[in-house]
Amino acid sequence: GEVLYVINNTDYGYATICGWLLDGSCQSTDLQNWTLPLPGNKPEPEHPEPQQPTPGTIRILHLSDLHVDLLYNEGSAAVCGHPLCCRNAFGLPGPGEDAAGYWGALSNCDIPLVTLENLIANAAAMNPDLV
Repeated sequence: GEVLYVINNTDYGYATICGWLLDGSCQSTDLQNWTLPLPGNKPEPEHPEPQQPTPGTIRILHLSDLHVDLLYNEGSAAVCGHPLCCRNAFGLPGPGEDAAGYWGALSNCDIPLVTLENLIANAAAMNPDLV
């Protein structure tokens, strides 16, 4: 539903949509800003009374909002002018520009599969009480 909303409410062309949704071999810099109206009447937050901690310690593993890019390519351009970089389709970085690292890049890139696999292996070794 979200993808159809964006397609129906923007003027993005085929090349841009292709580059975002498919394998990244479609290159386009046809980006535009658009706004999304948010409904009002937000309820006031509730602030419950703090609880006394229970005795003992538990180990909790919290993972949230993981994004893996199966087309991630180490050494590719980490800055490319597109919403998702670090792929072969966007070539190598220029002089002085950031490149996609082995574990990932602090840029417009999702993490490579090797990072997720390493995270899961290390998380399992922690033996958490709650995930």
